[in-house]
Amino acid sequence: MNYARLIALLPLLAASPAALAADPVAWAAPAAAVGGLVGVAAGLWLARRRPAHGKDAHWRMARQSAMLGWFEYDPKSGRVCSEAETLLGLDESWRNAPFERWLARIHPDDLAAVSALRSELSPGAEHRLTFRLRHADDYWEWLAVHARVVGEAPGHFTLFGVCQVVTQAKLAEAELIRREQSFRALVDNAADIVARFDLNLACRFVNRAVNRYTPTPRDEMLGRRLGEHGWPPAVAERFEAECRHLIDTWESRRFEIEAGFGGAARRHLFEVQLLPEFDAEQRLVSLLALMREVTEARQTQRQLEEENIVLEMIANNRPLAEVLIQLCRMIESQLIAGRCAVMLKAPDRETLTLAAAPSLPTGFAHMLREVAVGPDEANCGSTAYWRRTSIIADLDDVPAARRWRDAVQQFGIRACWSVPVTTNEQHLIGTLAVYYDEARRPTPDELRFAYRASRIAAIALERDRHEKRLYHEATRDVLTNAYNRRHFLELAVREHKRSHRYDSPLSLLVIDLDHFKQINDRHGHAAGDAVLRAFAHLARQTLRGSDVLGRLGGEEFAALLPNTPLAEAHEVAERLRGAAEADAVDWQGGAIHYTLSVGVSTLIGADSVDDMLARADRWLYAVKRRGRNRCDGERPGLREPADLVQQTR
Repeated sequence: MNYARLIALLPLLAASPAALAADPVAWAAPAAAVGGLVGVAAGLWLARRRPAHGKDAHWRMARQSAMLGWFEYDPKSGRVCSEAETLLGLDESWRNAPFERWLARIHPDDLAAVSALRSELSPGAEHRLTFRLRHADDYWEWLAVHARVVGEAPGHFTLFGVCQVVTQAKLAEAELIRREQSFRALVDNAADIVARFDLNLACRFVNRAVNRYTPTPRDEMLGRRLGEHGWPPAVAERFEAECRHLIDTWESRRFEIEAGFGGAARRHLFEVQLLPEFDAEQRLVSLLALMREVTEARQTQRQLEEENIVLEMIANNRPLAEVLIQLCRMIESQLIAGRCAVMLKAPDRETLTLAAAPSLPTGFAHMLREVAVGPDEANCGSTAYWRRTSIIADLDDVPAARRWRDAVQQFGIRACWSVPVTTNEQHLIGTLAVYYDEARRPTPDELRFAYRASRIAAIALERDRHEKRLYHEATRDVLTNAYNRRHFLELAVREHKRSHRYDSPLSLLVIDLDHFKQINDRHGHAAGDAVLRAFAHLARQTLRGSDVLGRLGGEEFAALLPNTPLAEAHEVAERLRGAAEADAVDWQGGAIHYTLSVGVSTLIGADSVDDMLARADRWLYAVKRRGRNRCDGERPGLREPADLVQQTR
């Protein structure tokens, strides 16, 4: 009997789990079907041996639903008896067909493997094979075959087995492989560092992005811990501490690390996300690390924050020196190892003066306190002359810098970048320079930042000049440049309080130009204006720098003399009167002479500024009544003019 064939078939079906383990993709579908259809397998053989009846139709439907069929190859006759034709949509002529006819339908790439079966027919041998056959509708169908060589008589063997259509499984396998390759290519070429670590924190995979930061070859990183990859020890310690925390808690971690590699000046900031990876039994098996460099993002954020600090200081009218120092700090925080200096263009001469250099050596800053502007001058001087950026990456390579190279090398200066600071109208108002201890050329990003910083410096300088101009216009007399009445009185009140606080003397002069109306009537108001300007200039030369000169109105002026007792105040008044009497104003080829009358008062007891002004004014008019071109005022024991005292008796 041919029951041996059934006995041979049943182990094939029972072996499906092993086949699945050997080739999970190819045998996934067959194992699922075959493992549950042992009874169907018996029907496969019985269907050949007994007449058809009603139950056979049910068996055939079950086999077709599972895309399952049997086949038998007889090497002696060279024919294949099969039910596989139903799987391929072929007619019944294929149920018993020559082996060569079947070979004609096999895919050319699989033909060699299938043809080799004929030479491997030894008793008891098992064969597993997956190949493609052309369907009746002219497309390729994948078949998975599991067969065994059985013998009915000595010298006569047949190959008997089962086959199943696994096209969907193979297509799914191909798509899975394609997706895996695509994913691996995506991961391998990702800008972020993607790495996998085992529970001993040894690296098991890392993509090529890591080699942008560390020179250690990627293959050498496998099996090693992070600290052995060229990462700084402190960074590796922090990373492994976070990994151990994840291992203990199974919770993902997010943190930032900052590292420099190979002694480079630039440091990189990474945002790290650690994710746990589990197996099918939900056991933690590895850690996935995603490291994204956020250096530029954080640097940009920090730059904007620092810029906002400087701009707020400008908007709040902070002193220019404070603003420029903060600006230098901002530049130094962005240009690592750089030391900044801001120079201002003198308004009346071709020189630059140092305005801020918080990090430069004291001796070098002293050298920069005043720099000449010229084509062959030091870095900032030539920048101001040509009004363009000057880059000296190495002092040793610039012949023009050799004459002052020796002077700066004692301070360790090796490179200098200088940028002009100009107004919107392109008027030069200063320069901004960055100095380095080593030869260094700026990157395009660093140059763009330097230009941006120079614009902020220009805003600060322009705002300061604008504020000073507004302050000058609000506090100065336009004609004489003396303080106007309102601001003079404010300063007088301030000095009055200070004199009371420190118990120091304070005197006041009230000055009037004699017969000024006659000068206007005789020479014109333009001549009168010239006389007023001449007197204000003369007064500033005669008075001390601490004295305060103000124009009270018309031809009347006042001078506040801090720390000046009454006797010295009289001397100052007389010196001023004498200087005015000797002065002459050139006007249209002639000379205009003028004289002064001066009243003097001093602070006594609880006097207010108004009290002092009133008394000085009374002394002034007493002088005018006695003939002008005189000085008179309070004396010890005499606070009011004598004639005024007589009038009050």
